[in-house]
Amino acid sequence: MVKANYMRLKGSQNLRLRLLLSTLSSTPIIIDDIRANDTWPGLRPYEISLLRLIERVCDDCVVEINETG
Repeated sequence: MVKANYMRLKGSQNLRLRLLLSTLSSTPIIIDDIRANDTWPGLRPYEISLLRLIERVCDDCVVEINETG
């Protein structure tokens, strides 16, 4: 069994670009601390919709979102 090499990223800068490049290169990513210092931390509703769309369109795509996004 091959262990996947995850790319760990922080923050929400260029989220769409990060998701696109990850999908095209088949590199799994983990994004932490999305808007950690904001009043409402985590993902926005439109970003969650984008993640759900990518999850449905792509094969073997798993999206996990915790309580804070």
